[in-house]
Amino acid sequence: MDEPVRFFPFLLCLALAACGGDDDGPTTFDSGMQDSGMQDGGMQDGGMTDAGNSDSGSCANQTFAVTNVGASSWSIDGVSPNPGLTLCRSFTYTFDVSATGHPFAIHDSSGVTSTADRYSQTTGLTGQGVQNGNLVFTPDGTAPGTLHYQCEAHSGMTGTLTIVDP
Repeated sequence: MDEPVRFFPFLLCLALAACGGDDDGPTTFDSGMQDSGMQDGGMQDGGMTDAGNSDSGSCANQTFAVTNVGASSWSIDGVSPNPGLTLCRSFTYTFDVSATGHPFAIHDSSGVTSTADRYSQTTGLTGQGVQNGNLVFTPDGTAPGTLHYQCEAHSGMTGTLTIVDP
């Protein structure tokens, strides 16, 4: 069997309301795994891709359901552990957090639980450190290409946010 093990993102479609190419399109998910040897298994036309690939052609305002998986990882829209997300500048993303004891925030660095490492921008970011409620983020032109969502109580509960131009 020379075929590599493939990640089948069509299973993610079951958890996403907008999994087609005709509407505004979903935001890109990645597998949250690095050095897994998975390649070419993504669905480019549906807006979902493998880790490391982006599909900025599927920019849309979106709400994500965020829950904790114990004290070890995050689940976003039912995908865990700690899926990477690609967000587009000027679009608004609402993280609907339900995770008592796990303050959810956007940070400059991965694995740093200090509130001093919280990412800040003048406008377009509210709800940093929310445990039950919404963090709303509209990446602006000053947002770096990579940020991280982070539990401010557990360093391992972190995922990558890739910020792209629409």
